[in-house]
Amino acid sequence: MDTLAPIRRASDSGAAERLVGQFLSELDNLTALDGVVVLGATNRIDLVDPALLRPGRFDFVLEIPLPDQRTRRDIFQVHLRRMPLASSVDPEELAKGSEGLSGADIEAVCKQAAIQQMRQFIAEHGNGTRAQSDADAFVVERQSLLDALKEVMRTKRLQWP
Repeated sequence: MDTLAPIRRASDSGAAERLVGQFLSELDNLTALDGVVVLGATNRIDLVDPALLRPGRFDFVLEIPLPDQRTRRDIFQVHLRRMPLASSVDPEELAKGSEGLSGADIEAVCKQAAIQQMRQFIAEHGNGTRAQSDADAFVVERQSLLDALKEVMRTKRLQWP
């Protein structure tokens, strides 16, 4: 919604104002359609034009917060479920160290750790017949996940515990 209906400013070229105006007009005309519900989503409600949020347009604003520790643990478990993991990997530890991350961020941590671990495995075992015969030995190590978590936390400018 912040892209479709950004806050209109006097300094704008006029294109944004026309776009928002047209969108509001179309939205107002939807009231004649019985049973139509319009949903919008944004990560930046502070950038949405206030006219869009007035009653009769978008009547309710529902904020979905970032996941709590238990939910982050569950998200880690979902993304780690199909990975061969070292016994030292603890989703609870990862959840404790990931405050401020979204589900997508957690997915990125898991993917980044798996890719890094695969690179390391190929470097150690080669990428030919030997690697194929050693494939059962491949596991994602705790340290790869912690390193990936630190990197994602750093790029989000969050503090590592």
